[in-house]
Amino acid sequence: MYRALLIVAMRNCMCVILGGVELWNWLALLGRDAAGRMDYQNRSIAFLMEILVRYLEHLAHILVSGVVAPQGGADWNNQALTQAAAEQYNGPQMANLASASVDLVQALSFTSTNEAIGVFRAAAG
Repeated sequence: MYRALLIVAMRNCMCVILGGVELWNWLALLGRDAAGRMDYQNRSIAFLMEILVRYLEHLAHILVSGVVAPQGGADWNNQALTQAAAEQYNGPQMANLASASVDLVQALSFTSTNEAIGVFRAAAG
């Protein structure tokens, strides 16, 4: 899938942002602890970077993106979640994405202002 996308981008002189899907919440629901979630996230990012290496000289610009989503998923109404709780939950994930050298982090599908602010504070932390 990624290779086909990169070939199309290369043929059309396009820039590319590649990112995985948000797994932090799903892995937590499956019983993975923070260390297990970080390991999985790191392996996913390494996989993307391994693919991209072959295309770096052929594309104008390539970015690798980490993805964060609301705690519990986009379908869960997180209005009661505090900024501090969201910052604490997302802090390890943000630190891990920074140490994995992603180019940017996409924060998607947030329905709570407090949670979104907590995520941004975790990113700044």
